[in-house]
Amino acid sequence: MSRHAERSQALTEFALVMPIFLALLLLTFEAGRLMFTWSCLIEGSREGARTAVLAHTTTTSQVVNATLDLTAWTGVTGANVSISRNGSVVSGTFTKQRGDAIAVGIAYTYTVYIAQTLGPGWPGVPFTSLPISVQTRMRAEG
Repeated sequence: MSRHAERSQALTEFALVMPIFLALLLLTFEAGRLMFTWSCLIEGSREGARTAVLAHTTTTSQVVNATLDLTAWTGVTGANVSISRNGSVVSGTFTKQRGDAIAVGIAYTYTVYIAQTLGPGWPGVPFTSLPISVQTRMRAEG
């Protein structure tokens, strides 16, 4: 095989393999960012629930603030956080008794940056965002 043919073959192989390699690399980064965001949302809901079950916590703003301390960088706002006591949503000042089930949930829409960059018309990328919902339940202290 001539030297020119070998160079042409190498260039063709590179042109075929490089897009696949870059796509896998970008998908790996996006999957890592998704898992990190999901983990932070879970941890934020746990911190909010832990704050809610403490005896001195009497308002939902204390719970929301504890939740946002760990999740605000993701774009979560107070509107994304829900607090319920024994299955009923609470807001503002609330009371609780020992053993009440307190739940803190976060409903968040994760933006897939790769899908936004490529556009929804790109084959295999039919979406630009993913809904994520996490919830933590704990029993109130006495």
